[in-house]
Order: sequence, then C-alpha cells, then structure tokens
Amino acid sequence: MISYRASNLIGQTLARLKQAEPVDKLLHLLINADNGVILALIGRREVLAPEKINASPLPAKLIGRLPKNEEKENINLALKHRQFVLKSRVETESGHYLGRVLDFEFDDISWKIKKIYISDKIFLRALAQQLQIPHEDILFIGKDKVIVRDGLIKREISAQATQPDSRYARADSGATLSEKS
Repeated sequence: MISYRASNLIGQTLARLKQAEPVDKLLHLLINADNGVILALIGRREVLAPEKINASPLPAKLIGRLPKNEEKENINLALKHRQFVLKSRVETESGHYLGRVLDFEFDDISWKIKKIYISDKIFLRALAQQLQIPHEDILFIGKDKVIVRDGLIKREISAQATQPDSRYARADSGATLSEKS
C-alpha cells in the first residue's frame, strides 16, 4: 500500500480504465463525508470513479472508470454539497478556527484519507509548520468546512526564541506538528 499526497496529484493526467490515451487533468478529489473515502476523480470534462494510480514512470497517471449507477447518486450528492477537502476551513466541534487544509494523504488501496495537513498561514505555507490530523479525529467534511474533534489545546512552538508561533494539538490525539515536507 502506497500513500499519496493530494497536492502532488492535482494537475496530473487522468485516464479511463483500459484506455491508453489521457482524457483530462485532475482538478479535484471528491470525498465521501461519512467515511473519508475518495468518491471521484474530477477533471474539467470527466468525472471518474478511482481505480488505481500509475506512479511509475513519472509523472503519475490516475486511472478511473465510469461510475456505476449506484455510485452516481453518491457522487452527485457529494458534488451538490461540494465535499472537497483542499482549502477547506478547519474548525473544532466548538467552533475554534484552526486553519485551512493545505493537503491530505490517502492510500491507493482503500482510497481513504489517512490524515489532513492544516496551517493557519495559507499564504506562507512554504515556510509554515503544518498540523497533521489523523482521519479518526475528523468528524465532518462538508461544503468548504472540515470539523475535527474538540479537545485540541493551544501550544506555543517556537522556531526562533524571538517569534513564538501558535499551534493546536490534542494531548491524546494522533495530531502532530511537522515542518512542511
């Protein structure tokens, strides 16, 4: 099982299963809010159900298939509710703003989100630390908003002693701070 970062795949080639020719470029990954699984690969002209990722040779190519009838209803509902994760606002259950989703990680077997990366410095993301929140702490993915568990505590983290930087992490959660990778 290989993990992928969504930001590394946006803009990559999108192809249909059993066709060699690319059909589109990936614009968005549509998420099922109930279980965090990627429902569809969204291109400018195509909406495909995910099948696999051909990462070698680079650049990566995402392979999808036309959605089955029972999948179409879920995809249409998710599109209606704009269940995209990237750039979504992240708040705790009690409404505390944590930042925006910069990226998320998923695996190529279950297509399920493993963790999201958030930062409150969206414009300085190359320099900012990111809070990693595991899927278990994500409660809701909706239109432009992700809700995570309460109980996050504010901690002062300092890259330089003269400039403390506020971050949030729950003591008993899997949430961790990391430098942007």
